[in-house]
Amino acid sequence: MAGGDIKEIRSRLSQEFKHTYITDVLIWSPIQLINFRYLPVLYQPILVNSVSVFWNGYLSYVQNKDIK
Repeated sequence: MAGGDIKEIRSRLSQEFKHTYITDVLIWSPIQLINFRYLPVLYQPILVNSVSVFWNGYLSYVQNKDIK
């Protein structure tokens, strides 16, 4: 948790976890539905890896947005 103490970690979790989790469900649920229902197996990793690049960028932004 970026070198923070327990109090800082709990504070960040209470502020960011709910929003990040809801965003996760809103993004990954439709992607996985498309992935497993409509895409051939050959193309499934390509879709997941492509979305993962943007998802990891978003998570990095959320983690570092308060750092100056």
